[in-house]
Amino acid sequence: DIRRKLQNAFFVKNYFTRKSNISFYSILFSILFKHPKVFLDALGKLIRTRRIDYIVETLNAEYWRMKKYEGV
Repeated sequence: DIRRKLQNAFFVKNYFTRKSNISFYSILFSILFKHPKVFLDALGKLIRTRRIDYIVETLNAEYWRMKKYEGV
């Protein structure tokens, strides 16, 4: 439980508060609309584990899969 709390705190501080990550998050946000099932799966993991980074990791993996196979 302590690990999860620390992980979430550092994740929010390191990734959500930096202006340089805005383009990265805009790409991830676009994946939400293109592949809602992927987001729902990640949301299910978030609810089970309460780790915020699961959503970003899952959407990032989907982005790289799209880039490789669909030429995005």
